[in-house]
Amino acid sequence: MDSTTELVFTQEIEAAPTAVYYAVTNGAAMREWLSTSSQVSARVGGRIYLYWQQGYYTCGEFKELVPAEKVVYSWQGRHEPVVSTVTMTLSARGDKTELSLVHAGFPAGDEASEMRQSIQD
Repeated sequence: MDSTTELVFTQEIEAAPTAVYYAVTNGAAMREWLSTSSQVSARVGGRIYLYWQQGYYTCGEFKELVPAEKVVYSWQGRHEPVVSTVTMTLSARGDKTELSLVHAGFPAGDEASEMRQSIQD
């Protein structure tokens, strides 16, 4: 089996987990903070499409949705040779939320270093 790697990000957000969950599962909200355009059907098996004006786009399918706690979806971007997985875990920290995002399933070799760097940026 080929070796894979993951990118891990953690961010404290000044909002309740319910608000953060909404922001990462609602198409209109995602257009406000993430992408130029989005179509989101937030249900297990539902699709997610994101597009950026610079020409990059990605699509995926929701795998797990636990309101105010967890969001998991597949991700395959333009010209990316693999389908990866995005997992967001939301944890209440008083009146804030700690969001842990793990983007996993990238090839670990040099051939995918540009793809990993692009997503990390």
